Amino acid sequence: MLASDTEVLDELISPNFIFTNQFGQLFSKEDELGLHRSGVLAFHALEPSEPDLRGDDQCIVVSVRMKVSGTYGGLEFRLDLRYTRVWRSLPDGTWQLVVAHSSSVV
Repeated sequence: MLASDTEVLDELISPNFIFTNQFGQLFSKEDELGLHRSGVLAFHALEPSEPDLRGDDQCIVVSVRMKVSGTYGGLEFRLDLRYTRVWRSLPDGTWQLVVAHSSSVV
């Protein structure tokens, strides 16, 4: 995400991906990749803390607090968020992100 490497992100994100951001907006895989490809969204720093992982060999739910900074549409932002992400195992042993959600930490 920091590098906006859309080739890697394309492999990691499921075709059925759905992301709900802290404003309640929904994004698909193509929406997410488009923001990175266009440069509209650029992360400058990601500082994870308070990780909590739960799951099994088929599905992992990750909750992590993340201080993020970057630019969106040319405007700088700094946010303190809690991300929840659901990863699923594929038959070839790789993992893909299928669901993501972010909420503001207050």
